[in-house]
Amino acid sequence: ILVATGFNEFDARKLGNYGYGRFPNVITSLELERLLNASGVTQGHVIRPSDHETPKNIVFVQCVGARGDGDRPYCSRFCCMNAVKDSLLIRQHDPEVEDITILHTDIRAFGKGFDDFVKRSQDEKSATYVRGRPSKIEEEENGDLVLFVEDTLEGKQKRVKADLVVLSVAAAPNEGAKKLADTLGIETDPYGFVA
Repeated sequence: ILVATGFNEFDARKLGNYGYGRFPNVITSLELERLLNASGVTQGHVIRPSDHETPKNIVFVQCVGARGDGDRPYCSRFCCMNAVKDSLLIRQHDPEVEDITILHTDIRAFGKGFDDFVKRSQDEKSATYVRGRPSKIEEEENGDLVLFVEDTLEGKQKRVKADLVVLSVAAAPNEGAKKLADTLGIETDPYGFVA
């Protein structure tokens, strides 16, 4: 028996300081995946929801709802690689995008060859990597965004401007996972995922 429960996306509205649900140009990584899908609504082009223009500056915020955020101490194990992959895809597909920044706690590369994948991204400069989480995101009158972040390597407070912010949200256990595990007689971990 192969048990594949899937997962729910952490509701980023619970972290009001990031502006998800209030600022149209703050989206989740899953919403970005839909934009990047060649058979999707934008034929694979990244657009800003507010004005349907191509963003010049995109910022990824890692660990949203994970690793202490949103009462979840765990790492979802796929968000970093997803952001790295998406930064490479955006660079290949949308030359109008001028700058991509990935704000992270640390880049976690789980899996064979993943460290090489991150190194490739760094070598190709698909993104600028900044170690630090934003304390808040504010919206300017034109819909642009400003992220207030401490660069923990440089020890400096920064204001990072963005046309589009992508929140790499944590995976939350599927609501039916516990019941299915009980039915099958298998255990779940302390967070509700199949052990």
